[in-house]
Amino acid sequence: MSTRSAAMSRPAGDAVLLVEDSLPERTRLRFILERGGYRVLEAGDGDAALEVLAAEPVNLIVSDWQMPRMSGVELCRKIRQELQLDNCYIIMLTGRSSRKDTLEAFDAGTDDFLAKPVDRDELLARLKVGRRLCKLQADLSQQYQQVQESLTREQQARALVDEDLEAASLLQRELLPPQFGQHPGLDVAHLFRPAAGLGGDMLNHVRLDTHRVGFFLLDVCGHGVAPSLLSFAVAHALGEMFADAGGDVRPHELLQSLNRRFHDRSGNGRFFTIALGIMDLRDGQTRICQAAHPPPLVIRHEGEIEPVPGGGVPVGVFADAQYETCEVLLQPGDQLLLFSDGLTECESAEMEQFGDERLHDLLRASQGLSPEHVLELVHETVTDWCGDDTLEDDLSVMILARQHEVGEGRRRFELMSRAEDIADTVDALREWLGANGVAEGLGFEFAVCVAEALNNVEEHGYGEESPGEIVIDCRLQIDAIECEIIDHAVPVTEMPSADLSPGDVENGRGWFILKSWMDRVEYVPAVQGNRLRLVKFKDSRRQKGAPD
Repeated sequence: MSTRSAAMSRPAGDAVLLVEDSLPERTRLRFILERGGYRVLEAGDGDAALEVLAAEPVNLIVSDWQMPRMSGVELCRKIRQELQLDNCYIIMLTGRSSRKDTLEAFDAGTDDFLAKPVDRDELLARLKVGRRLCKLQADLSQQYQQVQESLTREQQARALVDEDLEAASLLQRELLPPQFGQHPGLDVAHLFRPAAGLGGDMLNHVRLDTHRVGFFLLDVCGHGVAPSLLSFAVAHALGEMFADAGGDVRPHELLQSLNRRFHDRSGNGRFFTIALGIMDLRDGQTRICQAAHPPPLVIRHEGEIEPVPGGGVPVGVFADAQYETCEVLLQPGDQLLLFSDGLTECESAEMEQFGDERLHDLLRASQGLSPEHVLELVHETVTDWCGDDTLEDDLSVMILARQHEVGEGRRRFELMSRAEDIADTVDALREWLGANGVAEGLGFEFAVCVAEALNNVEEHGYGEESPGEIVIDCRLQIDAIECEIIDHAVPVTEMPSADLSPGDVENGRGWFILKSWMDRVEYVPAVQGNRLRLVKFKDSRRQKGAPD
């Protein structure tokens, strides 16, 4: 191949900046470089070289060391520090050979040296090495950029996934019933803690007709998106089945229908366990059916713990699976506890499971406590047992507690929303609390909060000019005083801020008192009117200080 053909075959980008103040030497070196196939840019000194580089960055630079006004070492330093050209190869031409000079040049950013007079073959060989190193660095830089772009895309995709998971987690929680709910004669409370953002557990309780309530707690095998989607689907299907059947629900037939509907034909091991039941609110007669779920526990008001018999196979495994219904009777004061295996199988730091025995001991120790207090103790105990606030499996617990009859620590007040009626009712409430052994200070705080709630109904609900009916249902638990205030006034559309201060007289002074003195303040939307639930624990360690 001729020299001219070799030069033409080289990429146009193979340019060399030649910096030499001696015109004869620059001419000789240019001839060598052009014969070697390079496109040559010339500069007679350092300033001219910087102007060339500012206009056209070059990867290969051959510079004399000794030049007027700016030495080759100074030029090299400016190229590296001021122009920030890292991907270029600089060969210094010099007659110097001292160790000090060499270290100075390397420190300035020089890559290689050639002794004068320059040998043609050696110059071209050094430039070939420089081209190879520059190409390698360019390739690495491009790959790094591609990796950075890929990481950015992955981070953006992950952010979108995280947003979707957070939205799905919020949706899952919105599908749950209120944490503390009521049906006539029945208190219901639940604890729901997924191991990850999304859980495979789901629970609910629904009113079937005037005197029956349906309930379930299910646990889909696995964690993450797929189990949570299945739990959504099953919960939705159960809601439809409850609505279609109304009060005429047979739990075992319901499970058999679910099993046929969600039978896993793919063989991917998709199944779930469930405990499902129907309770008659009139007498506490409860029918329960289980599918390989931890047996629900009946907690008698005397303290005895009775596992509900039953069993069955998981739903979705065998298309023709059969299930049986078991009947239990819940007396006033009894509680029914449903839970997922994340409760009894959670492990300590020593890999020991919490187990059924510890759960039974905990429930006996909490005999007579309100459902929310029991769940709080369960949560605290399990967290302590695990050693931190993380769980390996989803944790779901639901308690259905039959209320004591009126006269057994219960009092019902009916009044009109008039100032005089409110005053008389509050006085009667304080008298009843005192007669039942409630400490005077505690009774005063509770009565004041009830008065604030009633005044709010009078002023903002019915209005002072058109009084309406109000019902107050008060109950004394071993650990707490509970009160539900029910009206048929204008529904509340926006609750006051939770960040009120004592000085917010115009924006909710009464609400501030309620939030300060009560341990729980829950507004429960009603079909017509409003329901406000107040809970005050008797335990002194739970007392909240009075507002200033």
